[in-house]
Formats: sequence, C-alpha cells, structure tokens
Amino acid sequence: MAGVAVVPVRETETWALADSECLLRILGTQRTARELGLPESAHELERLADPKATFKDIVQRARPGRRGRRRPAPASFLDLIGQEARISQLESLEAFRTFKDELDAALRLLGFRA
Repeated sequence: MAGVAVVPVRETETWALADSECLLRILGTQRTARELGLPESAHELERLADPKATFKDIVQRARPGRRGRRRPAPASFLDLIGQEARISQLESLEAFRTFKDELDAALRLLGFRA
C-alpha cells in the first residue's frame, strides 16, 4: 500500500500565501502584497513562525471590518485560494515540492503514472 503524508499544520496557510496575485484577487483588495505585509520570497514564507497568524493578519488588513458587519473568517478563503493558486508559485516552496514528489512516487507505485 502506498501513501503520501500531508500534515497541514503549517503548510495550509503557507501554501495559501505563496501565490500573492491569487491571494489578493480572492481577498478582493486593491492593496499590494507589500502593504499587507506578505512575505516576499519562498524562503521568508517557509521561515514564518506562525503562518496561521500571518495569514489571519493579512486577511484582516485586506478586508478591514466595518462597525456592525462581521468579517468572514480567514479560513473561509482557503478553499478558493486552493482552487485558484498557481502550481508554479507553490513549487517555489520546499514543503510543496516534497509533497509533489511523494505524491508522484505513490502514483507511480500504484500504476497511475508511468
């Protein structure tokens, strides 16, 4: 039996931050990645001590709440980002490349890839 370990404790939010163009579009903001405090390189992203908190802060800066209105939870954007993020941007992250390599090896072992 083949398997691929994915432990999304840190990866989920880190991967969501990897494609800044996608993130800004999904959040519906006119602010730049720099204005929101988005890390500028894959190396910086992978060194984040708390990617979940960084993601939450960026979402809150991109979508400031108004009195009497509830802000959507930061996690509510993850599915959309996951659907639209560019693989080429995710591949800049070591953790994603490792996942991709392990997935490819498992698919080959199971006969789904040549």
